[in-house]
Amino acid sequence: MKPDTLKTFIDACTYARKILSFLPALPKDITPRHIRILGTIHELQQTNSLVKVSDVADVMHATRPSITRLINELESLKLVDKKQSTSDKRIITLQLTKKGHEYQKLYIEDYYKEMSDILSAYTDEDILKTSKLLNDVYDTLNQSDLGEKLWNLKEN
Repeated sequence: MKPDTLKTFIDACTYARKILSFLPALPKDITPRHIRILGTIHELQQTNSLVKVSDVADVMHATRPSITRLINELESLKLVDKKQSTSDKRIITLQLTKKGHEYQKLYIEDYYKEMSDILSAYTDEDILKTSKLLNDVYDTLNQSDLGEKLWNLKEN
């Protein structure tokens, strides 16, 4: 790849990051990661009768302790209900509260519908191909030793 091509790609990534500025403003104490967890719980509830913390962590490719902490925050905000299994005390199941469902609908369903309408000139194939490229580039860089090389440069 030519360096100029890479520069064009990096510039496009900068714009991709700026796309996040079009996300709706969230209520106080709610983060985009909270909203993503609400969406994940909602999606899992569509196919599973019970949703466990481990299910959410697996789907989000996150650690169980980090998801547990965020779910505890969502519970304190009255967006998620946690229930301990009667048969196995280690298992915690999750459900969205009425308010959690409202947030999921407003900040995910309604928002994605509106964005889909605005971006209707782009095909699903265009979006999926671009998404795959970004994910693949991230995975490649994440598996490389580039970060370590950059830290070594900063130290010298």
